[in-house]
Amino acid sequence: HYERALFLIPIPFVIGHDAEKIAGRLFKGITNTEVALLDGTIVNLKIGIGVVSSARITPTSEMETFIEKASEALSRIKRNGGNHMETVFS
Repeated sequence: HYERALFLIPIPFVIGHDAEKIAGRLFKGITNTEVALLDGTIVNLKIGIGVVSSARITPTSEMETFIEKASEALSRIKRNGGNHMETVFS
């Protein structure tokens, strides 16, 4: 849990399309989940996922830069109605 409703899932040694595949499975699993409330109401879950992938991460790479890029992707997702994922390659 990073802040408010923002969660970070660092996946070391995974880049590019493999990171997209993992995020896609996570997205599909969450958005295909129905939650039944005590009164019987069914709630469909929604999520925005910002994936940031870098071909090269070094010991001097600033994690805050990656977090900012993911946050920017989430802002775009929210402006466009939410409930999808976006990948940023840096």
